[in-house]
Amino acid sequence: MGAQGPTQDPLLRVLTDMSLAIRDIYGHLSALHPAPYQPAPPPPQPTMPPGCQYGLPGYGSTTTSSVPIHRLSMPPSPSPIPSYVQSTAPVFTTTPPQLSLPYGGHIGSSEGPLPYGDGTGHGGTPHPPRYYKLDFPTYDGAVDPLNWLNHCEQFFCGQRTTASDHTWLASYHLTGGAQTWYYALEQDEGMPTWDRFRELCTLRFGPSFHGTRLSELARLPFVSTVQDYAERFNAVLCHARDLTASQKAELFTGGLPDHIRMDVELRHPEDLQTAMHLARAFERRAAATSAAGAPRGARPPQRAGAPTPPRPTPAA
Repeated sequence: MGAQGPTQDPLLRVLTDMSLAIRDIYGHLSALHPAPYQPAPPPPQPTMPPGCQYGLPGYGSTTTSSVPIHRLSMPPSPSPIPSYVQSTAPVFTTTPPQLSLPYGGHIGSSEGPLPYGDGTGHGGTPHPPRYYKLDFPTYDGAVDPLNWLNHCEQFFCGQRTTASDHTWLASYHLTGGAQTWYYALEQDEGMPTWDRFRELCTLRFGPSFHGTRLSELARLPFVSTVQDYAERFNAVLCHARDLTASQKAELFTGGLPDHIRMDVELRHPEDLQTAMHLARAFERRAAATSAAGAPRGARPPQRAGAPTPPRPTPAA
């Protein structure tokens, strides 16, 4: 035992030195890296009176719980649960068919409803109207209302005006005798639909035809030029219905003068636009031929009843 004393003393000194060195190292490390900040404990949460029935745990309830908020059991809802929530199959929706405006149909009428005619877009979803900087024309009843009515429908289509607003918007732009007529009409039968308004306006201010429109086209006289005849023909044709393209061309060709009609008939026009083009072309050719055939220096013919100027007497 006495021999182990000198051996244990150096080992004890080494361990003591190592302990002091580790303590110094820990002191240096504590100075370089201070302890993390510990926040103050939260204040006590308010509690509801013992007689309160409802409340979230920790927020006014009489009990506390560690259950997440999305797993809390809520009171039953009085509303029924939809069937698609209870089923496990996915829910699919179908796109409704797009409404198209047929050619020649009236906007907002039974012949061609506008997609925004009922105040909603496709599938019943609200769709706001578009707005362009367009001027709405006025009408005073002095001329045929056909062009004004068509202009109104173009405005309704461009602005996507609802069908229920067509009549009042058009009647607001009536002036003069047309405004007086509509006031009397509204007193008698109220605000008419757009189709009824269009019909009554045409009957009141449209041209008066003797017989049917077809007979009026067949008896339309050729007065001066092809251009004048074509304009008057179109004015009557707009009120005629159920005519094919070839029938329109034949009716137009039949009212031309013989020297133009024969050339047009030889070309067999299939539609009205072609017949009008050929008639203007043959009219220009006839005018050029008559001008070239007139002798140069010839005096123009005297009008009937005009006095003949005296001839100068030769000097003696």
